[in-house]
Amino acid sequence: MTYAAESADLARRVAALEAEILKRDGIIAGLRTENALQAERTAELQRHLGLNSTNGRKPLSGDGFSKPTAEGTRARRRSTRNTGQRRSGGQKGHRASTPAFSESPNMGRTPHRQPPCRRVSLSPAEQARIHLDSEPVSL
Repeated sequence: MTYAAESADLARRVAALEAEILKRDGIIAGLRTENALQAERTAELQRHLGLNSTNGRKPLSGDGFSKPTAEGTRARRRSTRNTGQRRSGGQKGHRASTPAFSESPNMGRTPHRQPPCRRVSLSPAEQARIHLDSEPVSL
């Protein structure tokens, strides 16, 4: 192969490679644009996940069973109730008294029993007579 033929062949290969590079540059630019859009969407979704009823338009029922935490990542170790101004416990000098346990706790107590209905022991004919003999209710 002569020097002119090799030179022409190399020029064609360089042109083809330059065209391939331009094609790949276009693909890379498109992927960068898509990547930027995905990053924006991810940031928006992460912001939305961080919302609760105190910092966003979310109902209280949407908070679930978890309590809000100060750091947002660790579980709460203290109660969420506010502390009051009064101390816990009874009055000073007052002796506490608790009912003592009994050996037989139901001793002396009889369960309530409803008296049987007198109509149950009557025959059907007597039940109908009582029903018919009852006085009408006036309004």
